[in-house]
Amino acid sequence: KRRKRIFECPNTVKIKHFFNLMILCWGEGHGSSIHDHTDSHCFMKILQGNLKETLFEWPEKKGNGEMTKKSERVLRENQCAYINDSIGLHRVENISHTESAVSLHLYSPPFDSCNTFDQRTGHKHKVKMTFYSQFGERTLCNLLPNTTRFVNLHLPHMEFPAL
Repeated sequence: KRRKRIFECPNTVKIKHFFNLMILCWGEGHGSSIHDHTDSHCFMKILQGNLKETLFEWPEKKGNGEMTKKSERVLRENQCAYINDSIGLHRVENISHTESAVSLHLYSPPFDSCNTFDQRTGHKHKVKMTFYSQFGERTLCNLLPNTTRFVNLHLPHMEFPAL
């Protein structure tokens, strides 16, 4: 079977400071750390392949023990998911060892850092988002090949109706 070639990115769109829109490309077996969304709402749609989402409870304040898994599910092509910090933390991963996956993420309000968590201890660590490109221009980031990268797309004349 011939494999589809997946572009190597993750692409972020930040429009008028209302949201970030990211395309994330997941290599075979790649996944995120357990992370929060720093008080943002996260909407995710699977564009290609399948991704497993594992939800976790917030760790105890001390962060002295194994994190509690709430649930896990496999999201298939065209399925959508939602999470925010009141729901908990999550990890997203491509569990396939033969197929890549692509997902679209919308974050509102936008953020440029989040907290990752060690599953064994619950200890958290603040990390800054790294974008492969922003506003259509490639950024100077030193990421290893085949890692998840974020690309920031800029749509200058996009307007949204008032809610």
